[in-house]
Amino acid sequence: MIVEKNITSHTIDFSGSFSGGVDNAFLYDVKDEDGKPAEQVQMSRLERQMGNPYWSDILAGKSETREVLLSQKYKFDRPGKYFIQVSRPDIDFLDKDGNRVVVRSNIITITITG
Repeated sequence: MIVEKNITSHTIDFSGSFSGGVDNAFLYDVKDEDGKPAEQVQMSRLERQMGNPYWSDILAGKSETREVLLSQKYKFDRPGKYFIQVSRPDIDFLDKDGNRVVVRSNIITITITG
């Protein structure tokens, strides 16, 4: 689950598109315990392009939650630890150099046993 909280004093855009169990508005950094990128599930080009768009805003001080199924995008078939960080560019704001601000989650760890 991804919970995005608007800690600004203005409304922010929270639009995106679901495809293959994940929200394509987010970037997913998934690594194994050796720091290598986790293997991705192979999808057809059509599956990657198909999406279910949604349009939403988050009011100042409010939160929105999105459920994602990372196991539909990444293979978690080997025992071990996986580290996941999610990020999303803020399409409304630029940094001092004119680049989009990127909002990053804290890193979570999941452990696969078996």
